[in-house]
Amino acid sequence: MLAAYLKARRGKRQKQAVAEFEMNLEPGLLRLQGELADGTWRPGPYHSFYVHEHKRRLITAAPFRDRVVHHALLAVLEPVFEPGFIHDSYACRVGKGQHRAIDRFQHWARGNKYVLRGDVRKFYPSVDHQVLCGLLRRRIRDRRVLALCEAILQSGAGILDSEYELAWFHGDELFTPLRRARGLPIGNLTSQFFGNIYLNELDHFVKERLRCRCYLRYMDDFAVFGENRHALVAVKRQIERFLESLRLTLHRHRTRAWRSSDGPEFLGLRVFPGHRLVRRTTSYRYSRRLNELVLLSRAGRSPLEDVRDSFMAWLGHTRRADAYRLNRRILARSDILAPSASWPQRPALHPVAGAGLGHQPARKTGLPDGNAQTATRRLTQRLSKPRVMREPRPVLLRDAEFFHSEMEGPRRVG
Repeated sequence: MLAAYLKARRGKRQKQAVAEFEMNLEPGLLRLQGELADGTWRPGPYHSFYVHEHKRRLITAAPFRDRVVHHALLAVLEPVFEPGFIHDSYACRVGKGQHRAIDRFQHWARGNKYVLRGDVRKFYPSVDHQVLCGLLRRRIRDRRVLALCEAILQSGAGILDSEYELAWFHGDELFTPLRRARGLPIGNLTSQFFGNIYLNELDHFVKERLRCRCYLRYMDDFAVFGENRHALVAVKRQIERFLESLRLTLHRHRTRAWRSSDGPEFLGLRVFPGHRLVRRTTSYRYSRRLNELVLLSRAGRSPLEDVRDSFMAWLGHTRRADAYRLNRRILARSDILAPSASWPQRPALHPVAGAGLGHQPARKTGLPDGNAQTATRRLTQRLSKPRVMREPRPVLLRDAEFFHSEMEGPRRVG
């Protein structure tokens, strides 16, 4: 239980709920362990809110005490289910993740002419509890663990009913979709793992039954690569029929076959065989968000740390894309370097500094495609040398150094 608590609090120690739990840590953990042992533990109420990132999502956050239980449960379930996952399933797994999924996608895009990009429609609201419990019983024999899984599932039943789109499948009666319990709360750690268990059936179907070697999945987004467009369309039809057994459907507008050279979207980026670009709507949305944070900070209504944290998170998202010039434009539009009475003055930085803002495209440095990281490193070394500028002016920051220097006061750069 202590290990589960340490995982649950990671990155959240400043939260009030975490501090309150930590004040009585040892009695709280012992009480929680006793409730799990005798089967009297019950999930607490969720806190629900909406986020608007690309699309409107209903997020449900469990109490911190329940999150400790989720981590403890995954410590039991992961060794049981992890060996059954395919290699190219990248969501919520140690050593995988979004960036490695994009790397794999681009690797296969270089060797295949077409790609079938697929998306399960309303996946989390559509997960059927009866089907999921059947998948859990195949591998779990301990009744207490099964009862704990079912308690967590029942606590989230109906939360996402407003997001669910009614669908009827073979053998259903008129009111069948209304009677069946469904839905995984978006925000639970267990929901991500249960989602992997649910769609692991699709993974094995595509790999073993359809014999598609170049297949990967990140939660409800998947991709199948091939040399024949008609063959991929046939694969799409068979996947649609198989998903009916899981009571799921494909998103009609987002599931289609692309040419790999056209740069299909995957996990927020447009992935081409030789480079990657940030989706245009994503960059517009973040630019507006950064402008809002800058205005609030200049007005004294928001701390400067919010601007820094926001931009550093954006750099983390775009660091695997060719976003060097994009990040320069976003910073220029945000008016960060304009004088302000509430912001300390800084010495001017080099007008072309900012090599840490993303990959400088390799073709601009004379290096072959695919060596963007090497190009960025060499560009940084070259720009670090002093140069005589005709019209010096305050410009963009180098390696986001401004955000760190603001916390420490002005210092000389260059």
